[in-house]
Formats: sequence, structure tokens, C-alpha cells
Amino acid sequence: MRNFLQNVNIVGAVIMYRYFTVNEMCLNNIIKYCDRLVIMMDNYDENCQKKVLEFQAKHDNVDVFYSKIDSTGGSESGKMYRRLIKNINPIREQVLRRLEETHKKEKIDMFIHLDPDEMFHDEMPQVIEDFWKSEYKAMFCGMMTPFNGFTTFLEPSMYPHARIYKYVTEITSMVKPRDRDFYRPYSKNEAIGNRCCIFHLPQFDKEYRAFRDFRNGRDGDKLKEKRDRLRKSVRVYIAPKDARTMTRAELHGLLYGKPTYNFGEYLDKFQIDY
Repeated sequence: MRNFLQNVNIVGAVIMYRYFTVNEMCLNNIIKYCDRLVIMMDNYDENCQKKVLEFQAKHDNVDVFYSKIDSTGGSESGKMYRRLIKNINPIREQVLRRLEETHKKEKIDMFIHLDPDEMFHDEMPQVIEDFWKSEYKAMFCGMMTPFNGFTTFLEPSMYPHARIYKYVTEITSMVKPRDRDFYRPYSKNEAIGNRCCIFHLPQFDKEYRAFRDFRNGRDGDKLKEKRDRLRKSVRVYIAPKDARTMTRAELHGLLYGKPTYNFGEYLDKFQIDY
């Protein structure tokens, strides 16, 4: 049982699809912050479904349901990503409507919506508690990008996305959809941003990087072009310890300070196959 905001009902949600190794680590993280976790299976494969149901069986507060959006196979490079982009708002809307059903049974106070390759660090309970006590109704979370573990980081990271909301039943992704998961009816002046909140894991290990490149349609010349660009443009920061245990002040000092290497130098020095 979590030891913060114990009188606040926090419901989390994650949309699961295929690759599971990184996703399992993220599920084990988000459930620590929630009274209930809602998982939607969307465009999943057999292994992912098996692992999610095994995860559900270990917890009495996990609700699994299935997307109604047509799925696609994973045999063609880029096909999964094209399907996702075409249907992103209807896919998300299914989760929001499931929350509305949950709310009728047990009043939801706060909603946390992470992607399956995102997780919080150890100081996040204080950030969430401060947000709950504030006048704001939505929170944008700053991203950090670990590489091959939690001591090496790449910058720039993905832009901050809205991830935490004080729940209202009117929440929707379908009315005048916005970027970065900032749902209606929340307004810009009701939102606050916080840096260094979420570990975003697209670069976490070689296997997951390969899956994402295939999913996104990067192969051949496109993949070479991407890698050449990253070697020149990405900065590398080395943490003194496992960054999950670092404070936000320490993380901010690390990631907004002087980089240790550029990416190309780092890969060459340590002979990393990327």
C-alpha cells in the first residue's frame, strides 16, 4: 500500500501492445502509485497478452480490457506505427470511457496515464502530493531518456507530456484533440509542468530499440540516417548512481549541466554497437 495521499483514490492507466520486457518493468512501477490500474490491450500479440494476464493474476486491483480498434500484424516495418497514428485519439478515448465506468463504481480523484515505456523515479510521490494540494488540475511531466540502464542518459528527450490529472468525467481525447496527451476540458492555465519526472525508455536496451525502429518503419537507409544524426546531435550524461534513487534536484543538475560526451564519442570510446 502506498504511503502518500492515502485518502485520495488514484487510478492509473496503461495501453499495452507488443514488446513486453520494458513494459513489465513499467507496470511494476506504476502500480505502486495507484489504488487501481486499468490496462487496455491494443494491437497485442500472444506473448504480451499472456504476460499481462499473469501480472493481473498477481494483483487484486488490476482491470484488463480489450481495444475495439482493428489490429494489424507485426510482419511489415512501419505498419504498427501507421495504424497507431491513424487511430491514436479513438484508442485513447476507450481508456477514458473505461475510467468513466470505473468512476461510477468507485469515485476517482486522480488519474495517471503513462505509456508502457514510461516509469517514475523514487521521489515522485512528493511531486504528486504537491500537485494534489495545488490549484492546478493537470500536470505535464518532463522526460528523461536512459540508455542501456539507469546510469547513462541521452538528451534531448521527448517533450513533456500531460500525464497526471485531477479527474473529471468529461475528460476526452476526441473533442478538438491536442498534442502531448493534453485532454479536454482542461485549459492551459489549469496545467503545471515539472521537469525530471518520468524515465522514458525508447533507448533502454538494444532489443527494445530494434523493436521500435521496426515498429516505426526505420530500416535500411532510414535507420542509417537516424543513427548518423543521433551520433552528431545527442548529448550523453553519466549519473554517479542509479538515477531512480536520485532526487529531482540531482537529476536536474545532471541533465541540465555540461554533458560528459556527445553520442558518437561515447559509442566509439566504449565500443557500443548501436
